[in-house]
Amino acid sequence: MRRLRKGLRRSVGIPPLINMAKEYFTPRDKILWDKRNKAADKQLKEVDAYRKKYGKDPSWAEPSSNQVHGPIYMKTGKPKKGEDLQPYRNFIVHRQKTKNHMNLPSSIGVVSNLEHESLLDPTIWQKGMKRESPRLEDFKGGFGFAQWEPARRELKGDRTNLRKFANERGTSISDPTTQLDFIKEEMDNSTRFGNVRRKMNESNDAVQAALIFSEGYERAGKDHNPRRAAIARRLARVYETEPGF
Repeated sequence: MRRLRKGLRRSVGIPPLINMAKEYFTPRDKILWDKRNKAADKQLKEVDAYRKKYGKDPSWAEPSSNQVHGPIYMKTGKPKKGEDLQPYRNFIVHRQKTKNHMNLPSSIGVVSNLEHESLLDPTIWQKGMKRESPRLEDFKGGFGFAQWEPARRELKGDRTNLRKFANERGTSISDPTTQLDFIKEEMDNSTRFGNVRRKMNESNDAVQAALIFSEGYERAGKDHNPRRAAIARRLARVYETEPGF
């Protein structure tokens, strides 16, 4: 039976994207990805069934206060466990395009990195560093979309401090819009990070933009670059048909 299954898989073939995901995503990532997709498929089927029966969307599918509807479906905040991430990606991509002077491939490059870093959770702390009442001045790990390290960066003096930026705006460090605007702030006020944005736009390629952002802005190790690239490839295909982009 096992030989038969392997033979069937070889004859039918597996899409390259699935191969890529299996190769570069950890087992935990794969489980989370599968859960999100299953949850999204189930939700879409329920909405379609309701529409056919009643001719309108169910009340739970109508926009809430943290949803932005129009030609683009967007959502902000902390994704729920198992929730489809596409509306959250849309918000980040749209924000980078309209506020941070990035083209679509560059915006995809940004969201690919942020998804890798935090699963698009603006409240997430680096593994093992979560505290109920965190004091950022004592914190030495990563936080938020890009896993910023506020204390270390402030001491080095090489970047604007996220905590200071949020305080000046009168917002929380966990506010998603504040975090995205912080990326723009750093790119606008640093030649180094401004060059990162310029190179991303010039590449006009989502995968290259993701790698440029990883090396130039995140300053991450290259070990996880294949995973960032895999996310960017997948999202580049998604945004070929995503309305409004």
